[in-house]
Amino acid sequence: MLSAFLSVSSGSSNWRLIHLPLPLKRFYFTRVSVRSKKLVLKSGGSTSSSSPHHHRHRCCSSSSSSSSSSSSRLVRRMTSSSSHSHARHHANNALSSSQPPVFLETDISLSLATFGLSVPAKQTSRFRNLLGKERLLKRPNVNPVQVSEHAPDRRILLISVEYTSLSELLSAMPVESTSIIKDAIDTSEVEVIQPYEVNVPYDALTMQECLRQIIPLAEVKDDDLQGSFELVGRVAHVNLRDALLPYKRAYGKVLADKNPRVEIVVNKTSATKNEFRVFPMEVIHGPPCINEDDGKLSLVTEVKQGRFKYQLDYARVYWNSRLEREHARLCETHFLREPKGGGQVVLADLYCGIGPFVVPAASSDGTKGGCNCLVYANDLNPDSVKWLKENLRRNKCSSNVAEASVDDAVLYARKLVRRGIRFDHAVMNLPALAVDHLVPAFQGILNFDELATDAGSEVSQVATAAWDGWQDDPPWIHCYCFVRGKTSSGGLGDGTGKAAAAREVEHVRDAKRLVMHRLCIGTPAQRAAKRQRADDDDQGGGGDFEATYAPEDLESIDADEEARFECKAHVVRNVAPGKIMVCVSFPLPVEVASTRSSPSDVLARL
Repeated sequence: MLSAFLSVSSGSSNWRLIHLPLPLKRFYFTRVSVRSKKLVLKSGGSTSSSSPHHHRHRCCSSSSSSSSSSSSRLVRRMTSSSSHSHARHHANNALSSSQPPVFLETDISLSLATFGLSVPAKQTSRFRNLLGKERLLKRPNVNPVQVSEHAPDRRILLISVEYTSLSELLSAMPVESTSIIKDAIDTSEVEVIQPYEVNVPYDALTMQECLRQIIPLAEVKDDDLQGSFELVGRVAHVNLRDALLPYKRAYGKVLADKNPRVEIVVNKTSATKNEFRVFPMEVIHGPPCINEDDGKLSLVTEVKQGRFKYQLDYARVYWNSRLEREHARLCETHFLREPKGGGQVVLADLYCGIGPFVVPAASSDGTKGGCNCLVYANDLNPDSVKWLKENLRRNKCSSNVAEASVDDAVLYARKLVRRGIRFDHAVMNLPALAVDHLVPAFQGILNFDELATDAGSEVSQVATAAWDGWQDDPPWIHCYCFVRGKTSSGGLGDGTGKAAAAREVEHVRDAKRLVMHRLCIGTPAQRAAKRQRADDDDQGGGGDFEATYAPEDLESIDADEEARFECKAHVVRNVAPGKIMVCVSFPLPVEVASTRSSPSDVLARL
């Protein structure tokens, strides 16, 4: 152990660190800034600092629910009044972390055994061309041409690790090139250096190579050193397997080091249990912020989709970066079509989130893919609506958004009708539950006789006038859902080939039948909506409660009714093995909207 003493003076300011017991190898000072009054201490290759200034947000090294500080950071502002016990208290707290010691970057390297050809410096290009790029060592940040340590006028051409000997290398080369190199070796113009070890530093290693040196093979196998993550602006979201949890701090640091855009890494800690689709998370790398207004985690970041930019608080709202293509597809396919009666397209987004559908739909800038729709937006999460309004302002499309409401999606659709607002499209992007909301939202929604009884003749007259002739031009419902079936490993769509095409046909068919089943079209009787805890989510962790179905539910659909039911279904993506996200777009059936009565429990809530 080392007892470190440091004293810094600047005018009247004195900072003193007295008797701070530290392991010599693990912690060391990197710099002292007198001008900004910051003392910076480095631990495991990362730096942190503390400032005497107070901010609206304060930084911490783990999620808001965690009280222990990470062993990767130890920063304390020591004033002249700091005592011996105060310094020792904070040092001991950091060193007693339950996490494994954070590594030093200088401790992580990889030795590659290969061989090289020593050539005259002036002939480097010639022999390099003879060998070809494909036969030279390929490593990021490692130059395949090295200066010889013993002869500065010579260069060593490093051979790819695929070749273990000169004979193996020459046998893979064209005959003419092989002959030239053999002659050069015979005349000593070229020398074979074997073995030749290349030390690959931390910066040049891949993420998996770094993790392999930090995490024992006995605890985590090579196949389990996952490297996938979702990038949301500056935040990377991972779902770590249990075996990796003891090394989560090191994992987060390596991920951030190997991906320059990543500043913060969060790990999902358990299943999504709230109605806002926001998963519980912990920060395993980076300086997250705690909002001092409510003491909760806040991760404000910015993302870009197409030509639109969005700001959001990832700790408080739902966002899925993998749906960018789907957002664009729906806008291009449906929202650009002019209604039969002419005029501006009116869109109702019932689960609008921060606006991935609303912003491009409302934008009047055609060069950005804007659709110039009039939009009524709604979300149950107040934070989502807050960021929606900010994104409308940032993308200059607020004028085309009639309102941004915080309401129940089922009630919001019916309230629009009662206010005399006619919409051409309704988006239901809540794949876990949207199919179970179809009947509560739309059954009997345009039954004006019932509306007169329930809300009064004046409300009914306003709605009737607004929706006059709607049977000839019904609103299109775009309902997202999950179906079960065989999937490819591609993650987007179902891959390629005849087998993949056949699978996609099955997924589309099942999604169509699921919508019909929930609308009670072509099925003997309406069954109660069923929900269960999902086995998996986007990255394989525990999921939220979601709508489910039995095979007999889909098999119960009458074939003739299925043929008559108009819809367009599209496979969006494979969410997890055996779980597919599908969008089913269909015109609202007359028998559902006006012939039937509204659910009594829904009417009671209006």
